[in-house]
Amino acid sequence: MLNTLRRFEKLGFIFVALPPLIYWMYWTLNPSYWFNADPAAVYFVDSLSIFAGNSYKFVDHPGTPVHLIGSFLLALTYPFFDNQEAFINFHLARPGAFFLMVNSFLLLANLLCVFVFYKIAVTTLEHDQMLGGIALALSYFVLHPYSFPSLTFWSHNSFNFPFGTLWLLWLYSELRKDEEIRQPILLFMGLTAGILAAAQMYFIVWLISGVFTIFVFSVRLNKTFKQAVLSGIYMLAGGVFGFLMMLLPVYKELPRFAGWLTQIITHQGLYGTGESGIYTLAMIPASIRYWWATIPLMMLILLFTSMALGIFAVWNQKSSTKIPPGTFAMIIGLLFQTGLILFVMSKAVLRLRFSLSLAALLPVLILLVLKLSEMTSWRGNKLNRLFYAAILIGVIVSLTQQIGLQQRRAVAEREAPLAKEQAVTRLAQKTGVTEEDIVVVYAFSVPLKCPGLLLARNWTGSFDKEITSICPNQYAILDVNEGLNAEFNTVRPIPDIKEIDWDLVVWPGNGSNLPEYLYSVGAINIPNSWHVRRDKWFFIHSIDEE
Repeated sequence: MLNTLRRFEKLGFIFVALPPLIYWMYWTLNPSYWFNADPAAVYFVDSLSIFAGNSYKFVDHPGTPVHLIGSFLLALTYPFFDNQEAFINFHLARPGAFFLMVNSFLLLANLLCVFVFYKIAVTTLEHDQMLGGIALALSYFVLHPYSFPSLTFWSHNSFNFPFGTLWLLWLYSELRKDEEIRQPILLFMGLTAGILAAAQMYFIVWLISGVFTIFVFSVRLNKTFKQAVLSGIYMLAGGVFGFLMMLLPVYKELPRFAGWLTQIITHQGLYGTGESGIYTLAMIPASIRYWWATIPLMMLILLFTSMALGIFAVWNQKSSTKIPPGTFAMIIGLLFQTGLILFVMSKAVLRLRFSLSLAALLPVLILLVLKLSEMTSWRGNKLNRLFYAAILIGVIVSLTQQIGLQQRRAVAEREAPLAKEQAVTRLAQKTGVTEEDIVVVYAFSVPLKCPGLLLARNWTGSFDKEITSICPNQYAILDVNEGLNAEFNTVRPIPDIKEIDWDLVVWPGNGSNLPEYLYSVGAINIPNSWHVRRDKWFFIHSIDEE
């Protein structure tokens, strides 16, 4: 009977793999590479630049693990080319090959994470293990609107679940043994957390909370204060070493990175803008309003989870049941980490993608809350089943919605090159110049290859000659919709449209105030009579129609 049950539970690995696999396959067959050129295209060009003898220049995060993975995957294709020039020219002309490789890497990493989550959930829960394991392993894809897209978006933000959640599960798997963790394991766990922090600075929260969790765990094991501190120091030492090791590939850029980071920390606005000051209490209500408007489901689940933990805390004081040291330490550590993440999120509240970090943490916390519920006399198994069913329904709904959104993006990206070609051709005919002489300016998020490559060139300074050859007389500007006046950490200045003698401006409707400027200088949309697809995207100077 037990063997039959175990074989049945193995089917869960298939079920947890299906939603991410379905979305990934649909996206791969209907891609939209260029809607998210920032930072995917920048990482692509920077990862490729080392093959031309350059160093990484995109160090805002600093992002070196993302660079290194990209360069490694590119290196796998190097033997298929006769020389360096052919290798570089191929990838610049066909960036889709790179994105297919890195997206495959993201898929494998996400599948590994859901498999591990399912396995740990099945062995943690005492009731409805298979149903609960499937639901919890997939809950990340319900909590956030960017969860499914992160499978196909080459960014440090896409590392939250496959690496951030996986690291937390690793920590819990060690803690739930309820015995002292060996020093080499603490060092290695710290090392991996430090490497993760080098992908994006806010991942330092993982390292800090991990050190705190290990300290609480050691105290719960009745270790002395000195022993508890020493255990935390081992993890911290590994983290510092891992982070410093990831800075070596960008050691020449450290002054630029440090200046950029200092600017961000010491100012209240996004990207180092706003008034001086690290933090202000006014950020708290502003953040709550923004989160409630953008991620209400995740905020509600976090609220209910916190309330449940409060109830369990009261119950634990009156009950003779003792919470195991590992479970206790993990819960306290996750609550501490949640507070730190909310603090970091509120510092950059208008960037929804940063809240993926909370979405990566919350499923692990929910698992532990369910484990606590099974320790009480009021286990609420029926309520838990309803919760699991709601998650699975939510996964299906979210998957359907994201596929529909991706379908619309894919159509737009397929039509964009043809529309731009039509616009340039018609404008050249009307103005009596050659198509090669038409100067095109792209606003942010135009779903075309050239805007992505031009943006990456501005940020990294790499392949200027090659990209100019691919995209002659073309410029990418960085219009933003928050009214920022930031000096971005680019190697070369980002062009200002006011300084460009442009003929055609492409603006896909990203919410910025660029059209206001264009109208103020007499620009108009391409007339409907030109029969150009998506004509509202294209602005030209007012001309006399024949």
